Amino acid sequence: GTFVSFPKINHNFMQTLESFNEQMDRVGSVPKTEVLELKKIKASEVIASKLGLGKGEPVVYLYRRRFADNEPIVLQKTYLSCKKCGFILDCDFTKDSLYKSLARTNQTKVVRVQRIVEVDEATNEDAENLEIATTGFNVFGEVIEFSLARYRGDRSRFEVSANI
Repeated sequence: GTFVSFPKINHNFMQTLESFNEQMDRVGSVPKTEVLELKKIKASEVIASKLGLGKGEPVVYLYRRRFADNEPIVLQKTYLSCKKCGFILDCDFTKDSLYKSLARTNQTKVVRVQRIVEVDEATNEDAENLEIATTGFNVFGEVIEFSLARYRGDRSRFEVSANI
């Protein structure tokens, strides 16, 4: 039989600081976000170390499924310090951008990110995804956000450019 595949979405956000919605708009796709969970939890040892917190300190946990043209593209888990970013619990992330919401003050505005791309073995739930770890920093160099994103490998392509 014949299989028709849609073109892959070129994710070149590795070298820019833009939201998922801005990226989808730029490539001509219609973005949509489904919030799977938004709650306060206790930081695990790994998350606490990523955010510069103590194990068990309260963090905001935001779990989203992101779509391009009504097709699920990425699962994204975001962790933020409750002390600095507790107001995020009152946001509607089906409409609001995380980075725009965080931009309320210099204390929470993300001005620099570090992204790490790692190929990960697919789980039954994910089926051929990439894991992207993002750490967001404010103007004072403090960690504000830590996110893990799992992208569909059949619909995503990543582009990285570097100046030497």
